[in-house]
Amino acid sequence: MTSLFVIDNNKDCLYVICNNSWDELITIVKEIHDNPTICKTVVLDTADWSETLCTNAVCEKYRKNNIEDFGYGKGYVYLVDEYAKLLSLLDQLIEVGINVVITAHAKPRKFELPEEQGAFDRYEMKLSKQVAPLLKEWSDALFFVNYKIYVVTTENNSKKAQGGKRVLYTN
Repeated sequence: MTSLFVIDNNKDCLYVICNNSWDELITIVKEIHDNPTICKTVVLDTADWSETLCTNAVCEKYRKNNIEDFGYGKGYVYLVDEYAKLLSLLDQLIEVGINVVITAHAKPRKFELPEEQGAFDRYEMKLSKQVAPLLKEWSDALFFVNYKIYVVTTENNSKKAQGGKRVLYTN
């Protein structure tokens, strides 16, 4: 589910659900731009769901069943072009003084350094390999929220990982 949060000047929150289409999401952003006093901050929740809407719109526009039907990587070129339009509109919101925050879900991915032995998991945005770098480059700041994990000793002297407080990571 993609939603667009609009927080107005009085700290009241207007919550607009945008589950239907990419065009609806674009229209909402344009309406906010045309009425910049409606809010101080826009939060797009989430980038990965908005990418799904964008993918569906691209497939519908070119009459394809899925993004892979375009041929080797060609569908992703259209996807990046279309998603860049959203980021351009969000830039226009910033120009009129509206703060923009975009959230994204995370997913673990196996990562292996060539000069090291072994692999490890690292988190990345749950976006396609083409849209993720676009969003990273567009962002002024990129943060990661996770639970701080503690190792505790149980009654029978075994070790166990336990989640605790949420922590905001900046690198």
